Amino acid sequence: MTKTVSETQLRYYEFRRGNTQNVSMYTDEQREQARALYLTGLSTRQVAEQLNVGKSRVATWCSDIARDSSIAGQLRQPSQSKHWRSSRQAARKKMERHFGRKLNTEEHVHHINGDYTDNRLENLAVMDGRDHDSEHMKARLATGWKPPDNTGRKHTVEERRKIAKNRATLEVDSKVLKKLRDEGLTLAAIGRLYGTSKTVIWARLKTLAKLEAECPSQ
Repeated sequence: MTKTVSETQLRYYEFRRGNTQNVSMYTDEQREQARALYLTGLSTRQVAEQLNVGKSRVATWCSDIARDSSIAGQLRQPSQSKHWRSSRQAARKKMERHFGRKLNTEEHVHHINGDYTDNRLENLAVMDGRDHDSEHMKARLATGWKPPDNTGRKHTVEERRKIAKNRATLEVDSKVLKKLRDEGLTLAAIGRLYGTSKTVIWARLKTLAKLEAECPSQ
């Protein structure tokens, strides 16, 4: 039985042999055909099957096109997930279709009524992260929630004794702790690494910083 080899496969074989001069894996005609088919409402998989190319290649060609959901997406059963991550992605896609462009990482989609499963267009607003956090804080304060007031709080006698004991038994160079902190580890993560609290790590780093300020040469 004779096996049929497509033109795209022949170009791929040329690439594998190193014959890349004047040879392109895909033609501009294929790219324009893919974009035209994608705009008709076909999914990337359906376009790939018609043109005999990879689905990821079609997605790359059409990545800058914002449109309503594909025919395949309309026939597909809607997601039953109520998780906030799934709803957030659905909200972002809806706003991208509304604006006709991709949202950047600094743009957040806020649910005005606080229900993250309500992705109606009139319930969505695009804002930056600072304003988004502010809106959620206003909503929390409206419910009567108050932030904890730890201003001026001092450790109890038992807490001070525990901290002093852990600090004395922590047999590790403070410069090692400083190096871990510079690498991006949190105080809590360093504390878990050495079996102590983040307060002990903070105290050790504070003492080291004080010594370095008094004796810069050391």
